[in-house]
Amino acid sequence: SIISGNTDDAFVLKETRDDNTSETGVVLVTRKSLDREEVASYSLTVQASDGKGIDKAVTKVKVEVLDDNDNSPVFSQRVYRFTVGGYKRMDQNITSNTWKRFSSIGKVTATDADGDRVAYRLAVPSNLVVIVPQTGDLLLTGEPPSLPDEDVECELTVEAHDLRTPNKVSHMPAQVWLQFNTLVDDQDMQRLDDAPHRIFKRRVTRAVRPTKRIEFTEADGETEGRIVFQLEKETERETFKIRDENPWVTVEPNGAVRVKKKWDYEELGPEKTIDFWVTITNAGVGDTDNQRVIIHVKDVNDESPYFINRPLPMQAV
Repeated sequence: SIISGNTDDAFVLKETRDDNTSETGVVLVTRKSLDREEVASYSLTVQASDGKGIDKAVTKVKVEVLDDNDNSPVFSQRVYRFTVGGYKRMDQNITSNTWKRFSSIGKVTATDADGDRVAYRLAVPSNLVVIVPQTGDLLLTGEPPSLPDEDVECELTVEAHDLRTPNKVSHMPAQVWLQFNTLVDDQDMQRLDDAPHRIFKRRVTRAVRPTKRIEFTEADGETEGRIVFQLEKETERETFKIRDENPWVTVEPNGAVRVKKKWDYEELGPEKTIDFWVTITNAGVGDTDNQRVIIHVKDVNDESPYFINRPLPMQAV
């Protein structure tokens, strides 16, 4: 019996018997799934005794739980907000805002419960900002849009992944809002003081919407032309278009995702996903949004086993 160290009754002794020698014994088996992040090791004390319980023997059993990459990185915050201020430059008596290239804007952080190192990436590449994969630091690489009397906001989506093979990506990406504040000239400030009310506009530039992840079986994609799900609209006037041609699905202007070609689990890549981007346009508005869609496909047992070698003639003796 196990007399100590069996945290949460994770193990049990199971009796075994050797039919050839008639010897009996016990093996240590698990009673439930083990999680290294909860308990990394067990130090069990196992006792054996005779039928009367007079003679006893005790031994120690050390169990080390091997790590399994079963946790995705998690961001410390769901939403990050950073304010970026330029500096004034005088050029031919004209004051303009200048932004320092490669200046640090802010930093995002994520942790992995498996203890793995984490790397970062932008869900959609940007000409305005880059992220340092190893640290999560956001650096300014481009010139923000400059509009009179307007501050500019930009929305980015950042993903985190561990450095294993295959790796795990954060289920919930981080949303990063950058506010670029326009510096006002002293003469402009005087004019603002003279005005009883002045409202500053704020322009919002959205780079990408949160990734949509959805799960289907291989059987859900059997019928070509079938609508498998609908993308959500933020306004009724939005229209959708798939950004790059995909062999498995098409996207209707109303956001309906249709089966283009019968899904075959064996033909999908190692991730077993259908991964594509859609561009979302709002009628009457020039700006567009982008959204990544990842369909996780589950296997259906539709392949019979077969011999890889041609049967050879045999002769009985």
